[in-house]
Amino acid sequence: MTYVNKIDPSLTLKFSQKMAEVDPDFQQMDFSKITPEELLRKLNVIDTNTAGILFGETPFRFVHFDKDGEIFDQKLIHGMYNMLSDQFIDEILSWTRKQSSTIRGASASVTEENPYPVKGLREILANAVAHAYYQRHHGDVVVELHPNQITVSNLCNLDAKAFVNKWFSRAHKSVSDS
Repeated sequence: MTYVNKIDPSLTLKFSQKMAEVDPDFQQMDFSKITPEELLRKLNVIDTNTAGILFGETPFRFVHFDKDGEIFDQKLIHGMYNMLSDQFIDEILSWTRKQSSTIRGASASVTEENPYPVKGLREILANAVAHAYYQRHHGDVVVELHPNQITVSNLCNLDAKAFVNKWFSRAHKSVSDS
């Protein structure tokens, strides 16, 4: 299966820039001149599931819950490299810090302390992405963000996926349902 036409160039660029922080080979690259196809070839992942999962159309769900356990926002994000990005990690940490201050009371200030160890959070998210590779249809990776916890899961079989889809359809009420 060829993934090159489905690859998101912005994700390969983000990946290249991140690699340039730690890999001398990437530090020498002119990112304005390299195509996503050339990058995937350099990484030896061109036309592979790895390329499609990280930089292609493989989605994951990002769900926010309020303090009462109700879903108030959910989105489908394509390209699992997004889940590994600094921006996604920062979004999780920032949102959780804000929720934590709200739970403690309006007079509390937002703390700059990370609610989760960044290294541990990265490992959890990387494991979810890695396990997506082993599933026939890449599973259904879901990141659930609660005010006081985070849950990351890969619903890798059809029964689990059907259950969650049914649950989401009941739990998410539209404005007209009131």
